[in-house]
Amino acid sequence: DEIISKYNGHIKQSYNWGELKQNAGWKCLRLKYSTKLQEKNKILQILYKKKFFFVFIYIAGNIINDDLNSNRDLLNFLKKKYRRKILYVRYHNEDELDPKYCEILKRLGWKKPNFHKGQNSITKKNLSCEQELMKSYKQKWRYNLKKSYESNFKISIERKISSEEIFNLSRKHENLKKAKKSYLHYDYQIYPLLKYFKNDLIIGKVLLNNQIIALRIFILYNNIAWNYMNINETKGIELNTGYRLLHDLTNEFLKMGVKKIFLGDLNNKQFPGKYQFNTGYEKNVTETNGEFIYSNSKLATYFIEIILSSYLDVKKNIFSNFIPNLKI
Repeated sequence: DEIISKYNGHIKQSYNWGELKQNAGWKCLRLKYSTKLQEKNKILQILYKKKFFFVFIYIAGNIINDDLNSNRDLLNFLKKKYRRKILYVRYHNEDELDPKYCEILKRLGWKKPNFHKGQNSITKKNLSCEQELMKSYKQKWRYNLKKSYESNFKISIERKISSEEIFNLSRKHENLKKAKKSYLHYDYQIYPLLKYFKNDLIIGKVLLNNQIIALRIFILYNNIAWNYMNINETKGIELNTGYRLLHDLTNEFLKMGVKKIFLGDLNNKQFPGKYQFNTGYEKNVTETNGEFIYSNSKLATYFIEIILSSYLDVKKNIFSNFIPNLKI
């Protein structure tokens, strides 16, 4: 984490994120490598799963100090380590768009996938001062923010939260959506979150008659606030609580000296409501390098892409109605 912080690395490359994901069923491989010609160490955290003859690898966030030679070395290492397996590597680079870097990846055999979780764009807000904050919102977003002050709900910003508070609100969300006991509360991520990031959380709660009707959780890492989760019950949506909650959290980050806020991927086609909310909060959309895949089998890649695409459609159309909205 020391090297990651030094080079402004992504939270998904942090040690604690790897531990959290291991609780979700992934295995974690951490690499540090360099050559005589390379002055800077390359570090990387890989998540992987093995199934029969397949090895599924996910590289999230970014690769610290990556370039042509080191990426080639990485691919050679993976091909050698799993030489008797069908290899499928998915790399989601959330750094700002760098056409030269994308061209390097393509030269080495990386390809753009047929399906994407997002649109290769994210909501990222650079924080400067409170006076500039209102100007950074779109007019409609400012209107909804001011409108929300007509309601009598209260905002509480805290550093701790219990798993029961999260689960109770998500259960209310399920009941309102008429889910049949889906129990999809992401227990496997909430408990590790409270374990590995317990000192790095900022929680915004919306209270009405002493009851939580909405909440949003951020993880503070590397002087950046990373949006992890938000949950709303119907009353929270009706009262436009999200606007004042995010505004108050942003003001809190300013006081703490936080430099940036990441709200996550944008996808106007599948999640237009989230897209409108996020792009109203921050007018300037940040284009990223996006997702790439690498495989030693074209046939396997073809079928895996179909399966993953179908899975995401099911998840979007069914599961997303019943479970908390995880952003990272």
